[in-house]
This record gives sequence, structure tokens and C-alpha cells, in this order.
Amino acid sequence: MSLIFDATLPPTSAQTHALVIGIDDYPHLLGGSKSRQQPAANSFGLSQLTSPGVSASAFVNWLSTLANRKAPLGTVDLLLSPGTHINTAGQRAPVDLPTMANIKSAYRAWIAKTNANSTNVAIFYYCGHGLEKEGATILLPSDFGDPSEANISERMIDFSLTYDCTLLESRAETQLFLIDACRETPLQLLALRTTPTALVSTTKLQQQPRDAPIFQAANSGLQAHGQTGQISFFTEALIACLSKFGARGKNNNKWEVSTNSLGQAMKCYMRRLKRAGLPPLVCDVGAGMSNFDSVIHYLSGQVYVMSSVDCDPDAALAHAEITINDGAAAIHSRNNPQPEPFEFDVPAGQYDVQVHFPAQNFTDKNCPQLMQPPFTPCTIEV
Repeated sequence: MSLIFDATLPPTSAQTHALVIGIDDYPHLLGGSKSRQQPAANSFGLSQLTSPGVSASAFVNWLSTLANRKAPLGTVDLLLSPGTHINTAGQRAPVDLPTMANIKSAYRAWIAKTNANSTNVAIFYYCGHGLEKEGATILLPSDFGDPSEANISERMIDFSLTYDCTLLESRAETQLFLIDACRETPLQLLALRTTPTALVSTTKLQQQPRDAPIFQAANSGLQAHGQTGQISFFTEALIACLSKFGARGKNNNKWEVSTNSLGQAMKCYMRRLKRAGLPPLVCDVGAGMSNFDSVIHYLSGQVYVMSSVDCDPDAALAHAEITINDGAAAIHSRNNPQPEPFEFDVPAGQYDVQVHFPAQNFTDKNCPQLMQPPFTPCTIEV
């Protein structure tokens, strides 16, 4: 089964419905369990993956902590390849494979649930192989390349068209799409004459107001990244920002995470998440419809802020010793001057940012700074 959580709320009551897909195992691609007997005729140079399964399971496990008083978590559907989910208690449970047929079925059920109330929140998460052709995002189910299917495009998902149709077919005003996949365009794909398949169609014309951003783990034409067997960098950022960094401010003494503040936090988090040998990591927020900003989660406990300190003029930074003080003690410091801004994380609140110049090239300064999530820069004039 794909339904792994059901709060059994009344179907028409406002709630959050999530559909999560993670695909490591592509049987017909290089290295797959059927690649010798039934290899894909057109593999587009793709093989097996190791991050999507653990990434999707990690996101599902985070969803169990989702707090939204207006749209509490209602259902979570999960498709994984291999078909085993490990929950927060370390227990293993079988789930349906993300074949094209199963994805279509799960997506149709998800659309129906999200459509039941206009104040529902719909969350779609995909981690696996992705491609891009002529600006359209293409996602690949686990049975992509099955040679028993004469038209390879029948097992390729046109996500861009699916997205457009979903906005018309589901009344849910808030829809969040999280695509943790590459967006490269192989030559074989350019030569393909048939077109990928949308998961849903529509004959509706009038687009109602929606908050429906798309977050993607790569820019157009580029790869998404993760370490072998570990949660992908995009999903790491997603969970960190939903758990700590993604708030926009307080409402009735509760920190709110909205679609907009989550996107801002993820862009900042990914930019700071530097890895040797990799190009700059990104979260591409866009290509979606957003008429307003929606709250999707309330943070409890300590909320954190990403910050960086630099100097004006820029040349001063290479001579500065930097200290972040919470009024009682130094909590962050950099005593070896460097020309790059000093990046750090702190709980939201008031701080003193101090710069000291041992060589006395510039004037020492103490700058009071209110740190507010998701990101507060601090430029000190010296």
C-alpha cells in the first residue's frame, strides 16, 4: 500500500495531504536487477541512485512532526524503490513501488483528497532521476526503460504539464512541490519524438488564486547532488529549514513557516552548504504560481537564524577578528582574519557583533544586531 499515515479526519475538513516518492532502484537501467535480461533500449546514460530512498523516508519521518492548526496532517502516501520504509523507530514497513501505474494511481487519489477542501495544503515530494527538455521538467518512475513498453515516453512523467493541470483540478489553495532531481538534457532526449505523459489532465480554463511554488534541487541543465547512501543536500536543507531556520516571524507567540520563508531559507541554506569538488549548490524557487503566502508549519522550541558578517569597506574584512556576543559570553568567533564573510547560526534574538583589528588598520566596532529568521546579514562600517 502507499498510504502510510491516516489521521482519519473528516474528508472535507481542512488538512495537509502529502504524496512522497523516492526512487533508488531502476531495474532496467545500468546496474539494475533486470538490466541484463531486460535492459532499457534508451537509458539516457542513467543508472542506479543511492540518496532518494533515505531522503524520501527522512522527509516522511519529518512530516510526522508537522504542526499546522488550520490544516493538520491528514494523510501521507509513500512510494519507494526499493519498497521498504524505515520509520523513526527504526521499524521497516513495505510500501508500493513507484512504477508509472502506481504513481498515477497515488497521484489521482492525492488530487481527490486535496480537492475536497479549498483550504487544504497539498505537498508533493519527488526524489529520483529527473531530466529537462525545452524547459519542461521530466521525472522518471522506477519502471522507466522497461522494453516491454514500445513507447518509452509512456513511462516518463511530464511534471511541468502535470503541475499546470493539478492547479486546475485541485481546489487546494496551497500546493507545495518539492523536486529533488537533476535537470540535464541528454542528446538522446533531444532526439526523442514522442512526448512524456502527464499524471492528470484537465479541461478547465479558469485558474483560481493559488500559492503553489516549486522548489527544485538544480538549476536548468544541471545536476542535483548528494553523498552516496546519504540524504541529499536538497532534502537536508528542506528538513533543516522546516525544523529550525525557515520561520518568517511570530504570530500569537508562535513562529510561522510559510511557503515564502521556507523558500528564502532553503536558498540561503543551499548557498552556504559548500562541498569540495561540487559546483555551488542551489534551491531553485520559481516556475510556479504564487498569488499569496501561506503558513504550512509552526515551529516549537528554539528558532535559528542564518547570518554572515562582513565589513564596509570590503578590504577591512581580511584584517578583522570577529566575535558574536549574546550579552553574557562570546558564542561565535573568528580570530584568524579572512577575506570571506564570517557565516554562523544563532538562536533568534539580540546580539552584539564585534570587530577588532589587531594591526589597527581600521577602527574597532561593536554593532548591536537583532537576528531574525530566516537570514539576517550584518555589514559593519569601520
